[in-house]
Amino acid sequence: MEAREIIELFGGVSKVANLFKIANSSVSEWKVKNRIPDDKMIILAARIEKKTQDANKPFGRKEIRPNDWHEVWPELANDHSNKHAVNE
Repeated sequence: MEAREIIELFGGVSKVANLFKIANSSVSEWKVKNRIPDDKMIILAARIEKKTQDANKPFGRKEIRPNDWHEVWPELANDHSNKHAVNE
């Protein structure tokens, strides 16, 4: 899921800016660059997962951060319902 899609999922630039209590211009920059900073993405990830769980194509935290999800959310390591596994 691209940054543009995520911003729209949450209601647009001003809604996301309000969520983080930052300037609209910051979120607009994310949209233009199509990249949300990691610290903000970690916060949004569980919300994205919840918002898309009933969709035809759910998008979970493991898909959002496929390389390090197990470090950010270790509680998911025992959840075998998602398709990614920890490579040790």
